[in-house]
Amino acid sequence: MLDTREKFEGFRIFNIEPAPGIYFALYPWGEREIVLFGNPDRGGKPSQIVYNSFHRESTVIPMNCYNEGTTLKSVFSADPVRKRALLMESNKDGVYLSIWNASFNRVEFAREAEYAKQIVSSTSNEYLVEYNNNQVQKATTMKLVVSRLVTKKMFFIHLMKHAIYNNKRLIEVHGKADVLRDVANMLSFIV
Repeated sequence: MLDTREKFEGFRIFNIEPAPGIYFALYPWGEREIVLFGNPDRGGKPSQIVYNSFHRESTVIPMNCYNEGTTLKSVFSADPVRKRALLMESNKDGVYLSIWNASFNRVEFAREAEYAKQIVSSTSNEYLVEYNNNQVQKATTMKLVVSRLVTKKMFFIHLMKHAIYNNKRLIEVHGKADVLRDVANMLSFIV
């Protein structure tokens, strides 16, 4: 690991001893923290291991995934600020693309991964592009699915801005965008 704020110290080597299993997708996670995501060897839930390089200790956190019996297939990106990860999960019902929230230890959003052969996330973690990388050489077009990740607050503001009540948009009923923004702030904490 190289701490860019303390470059003069050079690279540091750490030994992380997770529980037996297959771990992948190592990301910076917080102040002097690294996170690993993976599947345990014998049953159990997929796990997140947070390693604190200052205290030199690991914390294993079983992940509450979308369904019971879920295994992680891949982790495409992680947002250390919002404590979220974009996952691909597999279980007996199918393959799901999920946004997992580490702060609440739960999946915030999941949908069947019908197009997700390959996924690339933006560097800002605000959108992702899904595509099939097994295209025939003679193909002239490639189907791309672009998804934008939005916060609950932005979703509620958009919903209230465009929602219609008694043949009027909510913004016209209340008259001010500030009222809708305040309502969105309140709802984003509840849901």
